[in-house]
Amino acid sequence: MGSRRPPDEDWSSSLCRQPHLYLTLRQRVFQQPTPPIRARFRYDPAFAFAVSVDFATMAGTTTWVFSRDLLASGLLRPSGEGDVWFGPPCPCHRRETLHIGLKGRDGRALLETDVAPVRDWLAGTFALVPAGTEGRSIDWDTSFERVCATREPRRDAPPTARPAPGTQSPRSDRITNDNHPKQ
Repeated sequence: MGSRRPPDEDWSSSLCRQPHLYLTLRQRVFQQPTPPIRARFRYDPAFAFAVSVDFATMAGTTTWVFSRDLLASGLLRPSGEGDVWFGPPCPCHRRETLHIGLKGRDGRALLETDVAPVRDWLAGTFALVPAGTEGRSIDWDTSFERVCATREPRRDAPPTARPAPGTQSPRSDRITNDNHPKQ
């Protein structure tokens, strides 16, 4: 059920030339039929470590981003824990099905799809950016500056100790306070 072409106009608008894979996934819910879920797998060499998947449901589109290596590992053996995991085809059932487990704020989903199109698409991403070379496309200096510039204090970190207004400390000459300007 895989295709390298978009299934309709809503999904065909892409400004980049990165590999895409369009699939229809099945959701497993206690053997009850569920509406199919359209998925677009995307890979951008500028973010070479990650794979993005857009899931289109009746409620809207949700994008999940996870490690390309996690997906590759999930084609061979159970991989991942927590929010995203993959289960490979089971040889005892003689079905070539990839299982995708997702856990979010609103619940959990167990999805499945034929493994062959995913395997072929993933091989194409590794042909584009071979394993072990992902870091070469990253501008580490710019990325580090961006992280440092937007860093917010950790919520679990203790508050920064500051002297009470009007008191002296060995470093008080470097501390300014809007209510008590440095003298």
